[in-house]
Amino acid sequence: MLNPSHIRLVRDTWAAIGSEDDVLCFLFLEEVSRREPMLRWRFHPDQGLAGAAVFRAMDEVLRALDSESELLAFLEKTGQAHAYHGFWRGDLTTLAQAWVAALQTRLGPELTKARQVAWTQLWQTVSGPLEKALFAKARGPVPV
Repeated sequence: MLNPSHIRLVRDTWAAIGSEDDVLCFLFLEEVSRREPMLRWRFHPDQGLAGAAVFRAMDEVLRALDSESELLAFLEKTGQAHAYHGFWRGDLTTLAQAWVAALQTRLGPELTKARQVAWTQLWQTVSGPLEKALFAKARGPVPV
């Protein structure tokens, strides 16, 4: 479960990186390609535009962490939009692993174990609502 300490750690890490880090963007997209080559093609072919979209989404997630309703609304909208691009439920695990690996490469020893755990918890927190939205858009309403 994402706790206040995790939130502080991911926000501090993000602030230290900067939300327009071309190196992190490149590393993330390379990790995605290495882990699941077909998944890379679901991103914009222009690396700069793909990275800008990823970073805008991460900015929004980190901003919305203080309001569960805002976070859930953003994740639902994002999940539904990504269903149109061919993203599917299992893709989020690959994206999460690629993101943490890219952070490890980019930050080296600055990505402490606590920061790594915090980013992993963030991905676990957002994956459920994103997967629900992806599945609902792809298959229709999710049975309750």
